[in-house]
Amino acid sequence: MAAPRILMAVCMGCLAPSVASAQAPSADETAALDLAPPESAMPDTDAPEPANMALQGMLEWALGHDSWRPHTFAGPPPSHARGRFSAAIYVDRPLTDQVRGVFADRIDIGWRAGEGTPDADAITHTLKEAYLSIGAKDAFLDVGRFNERIGVAYAYNPTDIARRYAVVARPSDDPALVRSDRLGKVGIRAQRLWPDGSVVAVVAPRLRRSPSGAVLSPYIERSNSDTQAWVRASRRFGEATQAEALVHYDPASGAAWGMNLSTLSGESTVIYAEALATREGSLAQRALAPRDPNAPFALPDVHDAYRLRASLGASITLTEKFSTALEWHYDGTAYDRQAWDTLANPQSVDQLRRYLQVRAYAVEAQDNLTRQYAFARAAWREPFGKDTALTAFTRANLADHSRYTWLQFARDLEHCSLTVTFAHAAGDRHTEFGDVPARTSLQVALSIAL
Repeated sequence: MAAPRILMAVCMGCLAPSVASAQAPSADETAALDLAPPESAMPDTDAPEPANMALQGMLEWALGHDSWRPHTFAGPPPSHARGRFSAAIYVDRPLTDQVRGVFADRIDIGWRAGEGTPDADAITHTLKEAYLSIGAKDAFLDVGRFNERIGVAYAYNPTDIARRYAVVARPSDDPALVRSDRLGKVGIRAQRLWPDGSVVAVVAPRLRRSPSGAVLSPYIERSNSDTQAWVRASRRFGEATQAEALVHYDPASGAAWGMNLSTLSGESTVIYAEALATREGSLAQRALAPRDPNAPFALPDVHDAYRLRASLGASITLTEKFSTALEWHYDGTAYDRQAWDTLANPQSVDQLRRYLQVRAYAVEAQDNLTRQYAFARAAWREPFGKDTALTAFTRANLADHSRYTWLQFARDLEHCSLTVTFAHAAGDRHTEFGDVPARTSLQVALSIAL
């Protein structure tokens, strides 16, 4: 039964490459967007830095142990022990006064005890970005593959229209790193910046639908299986509020309309919201729609009346070194409580197949299974002395009351970092997290900055 193994990605929490990603903002960061959750600042314009070459590299070794739920496997579960080696590179190089090249790539090799030498299936290639940026100080044209990260919420971004099928390896379950370590779209991006706002327009054409099968595939069939286009405009109002409007179009579901808003309340609290009105079909329609084997990642041609996806949250800096965030997530295209209870309790082989197919699709598409979730996150800098960090989050399915909890300790050394990550998927059988194959996961990893 292949589908349960696909779901193992839900609980394979890995370490962050550096302690910095787990650090909370300091108390003197009084701008609203500085206080917002990581990776959430608007606009996400990727504006060039001064004309200096940036070159970064990372090597990472990880060892882990998983505690399995036997009922999620048709036969004996795999070995409890696992390992991973990862290599990543980032280059941002000025080519002329108005042209620069950006390249970001990552390779992951995973294995399990008793399975021998890793084969081609254990090697995952994530070509995150590879583009040329042409422009002056406030106007740019990017051509190639780029990673658009949209949204102000931390754990669930309805307006993140580039997320579907973008994750081919999951080096961390930290939502900010999931958005960073993924495939970009291949296309053209035009940007215009002003002191108080920006406009970004993107066209990502359909390039290929059939999988290549190559070990180091760029996965064009995942990132560009269908034509997509979007425009987003952001504006800052005063020192405390920023808003963004977005319109997205694809031939399968038509136009979608989105917004992002963040505002500073007091000196240390940011309230933020994002929403998307989409005509995409329901999760059931999209997951169970007939698929062309030669175009497995093509958007199914199903659409309906407009439905709402939304996130509402608050980020609070309690002290200079401790911050927390609380969020509520809603997805009008997902299963309601009654429909989910029926799906998650299959009474026949065909119903079980449907259940596994929906779960597998939701993981690949990064969609919610049910309509409402609650999320909480806390970050503590220097809990055990200088250069240490502790980060934790939990996400609860409000329909079946299952939850997923993730905890990471990080220690930053001079040119490397050590992290210990623990994850626990809790819930009864026939719930979202109660049917995750790995009940608990523990991982120790060492990453070296080059």
